[in-house]
Amino acid sequence: MTLHDPYKAYAPSSNVEAHLVCSALRDAGIDATVIEDVSNTGESGPKPQVWINRSDLKRARPVLRECDRVLSCLLYTSDAADDTPCV
Repeated sequence: MTLHDPYKAYAPSSNVEAHLVCSALRDAGIDATVIEDVSNTGESGPKPQVWINRSDLKRARPVLRECDRVLSCLLYTSDAADDTPCV
């Protein structure tokens, strides 16, 4: 996939998060790619980034907001604190 006017849409904290967000964008019909993913090298380096075409930014915003909501719920909410499901 080639991005014609690339835009950094998301700066995740991990490779797993990057690929989850990238998959959600692709499922919504938005071309997305993860770059600077050094997970297989064993070296520390730049954090992964999720890039999209700038023309897709408006369609991507609700997907990115939902990803933020779900990931925040899953990663930072104690099960005992709330019975509301994340998804």
